[in-house]
Amino acid sequence: MQNDWLPTLQRTMMANETICRQEDPWRMFIRAVLTGTAEKLFPVAPSKETFMQNTATCAGFFEGDCLKILPDRAYEFSGTYLAKSGQKLNAPLDDILSALLEQGISEGYAEKGRAKPRPTKKMKLNGTTVPILCIQWSVAHEKLEEGAESHE
Repeated sequence: MQNDWLPTLQRTMMANETICRQEDPWRMFIRAVLTGTAEKLFPVAPSKETFMQNTATCAGFFEGDCLKILPDRAYEFSGTYLAKSGQKLNAPLDDILSALLEQGISEGYAEKGRAKPRPTKKMKLNGTTVPILCIQWSVAHEKLEEGAESHE
């Protein structure tokens, strides 16, 4: 009787181990965006002006140490980028954006009457207001390094 359950328990234990080894979705997302930006696979402009002139091909721009990107494009890119290495981003964009804000990696937008700040800021883009994710480049790198050290 016990031997009948053994294969089921082994499969369950292996599935749990895989889940525990998987990186946090926000960490996977930010690693894909930072690596993609550095390797010029995720195109960002050097300035807001250049971005505004190239919104069809650029996903954001740098402003000092801040990488300002369109969250939908970043989410789409990170999913595709991670899939190439057999990984899957198992969290909705809103959860990732909230986690980035909680980790201190991104800047939010505080609204009157709202307990928590929004995880994105707003920006006018070709006459339309769009959400923009503001990633603190150096903080993002520090958080990724902290995570790498804790997994060693």
